[in-house]
Amino acid sequence: MRQLPAGRLACILILLLSPLSPVAFAADAPEGWHYWGASKAFNRYSPLAQINADNVAQLEIAWRRPGLDAAIQAAYPDIRVTGNLRSTPIIVDDVLYATNSVGLAEAFHPASGTTLWVQQPAASTREAVQGQSTRGLEYWTDGAEKRILVVRNGYLHVLDAATGEAVAGFGVGGRVNLVPESASLFSFVSGGPIMVNDVIVVAGTIDGAGDSGVRWRG
Repeated sequence: MRQLPAGRLACILILLLSPLSPVAFAADAPEGWHYWGASKAFNRYSPLAQINADNVAQLEIAWRRPGLDAAIQAAYPDIRVTGNLRSTPIIVDDVLYATNSVGLAEAFHPASGTTLWVQQPAASTREAVQGQSTRGLEYWTDGAEKRILVVRNGYLHVLDAATGEAVAGFGVGGRVNLVPESASLFSFVSGGPIMVNDVIVVAGTIDGAGDSGVRWRG
């Protein structure tokens, strides 16, 4: 298998190209795969049975997309991108959502891989764009409003699911600072934010973790 260069890692969507009907992109039709663990119970299960031992050899790559949007790569050619793309896409209402190699949320069409929108950084600077991949993002709706939640660079961002625009009425300019006043760093690279009874739950570490220990005593 060909090795993709760092910074150009691709999310590869594989479709079954056969005389069978198109693949249904759903974990529990028609709701979809709404969380990076499939459901909030984290069952990682899909009842789809179109791909099986008899036809799996017919799978072909339908499309690829880079780990970082081409426009961002062109605007910041010296941006550092690690080779660790951890994001698991979710699918809601026939739209795929995922975070890219710098942790910005993206929406794209599942059949073609066509970009629908890319989250814009808070400022047009290399420092604001620089980030790292996280494993997942969260989707929330009350039936009227539809939101995407993503954590990057110490902030919780809430975006309009249809446009990717920051929701102005949330926090300050669509984001909330997760770094306490007495700390300097919030680290979040493993899971994703989760909504529980309309409450946003975010897990992470403040000012250190692992072998370095936790230095914050706030």
